[in-house]
Amino acid sequence: MSRFEDAMAALQSETGWRSAAEAGADRSVRFELEGGPDLLVYSPDDRRLFFQAQVAALAPDEDQEEKAAALAGLAAGVARRRASILSLDGRAFHLHLTADLQAGTEKIL
Repeated sequence: MSRFEDAMAALQSETGWRSAAEAGADRSVRFELEGGPDLLVYSPDDRRLFFQAQVAALAPDEDQEEKAAALAGLAAGVARRRASILSLDGRAFHLHLTADLQAGTEKIL
């Protein structure tokens, strides 16, 4: 079993999340979280684990700067435990986190 597979088993066991499909050859798993954002978890090299979630979308008349300022607090709160990046892709904000698979699953959760 790869480190990615070990991490996904531990994540699912700890959180109760279930993926709609098994991890593919690209080492990616998508979770559809009830009442929350969809979460993509992937590991291209079996050494680093990447989490990506769309946390908000801009309405057509919504100000990008104002929304970014509000979401910065979310990113800062997450950053207390690990580095995070808040990005804008088109009109959607995404939160990105990374974890070191070599550190062991207990460090990821």
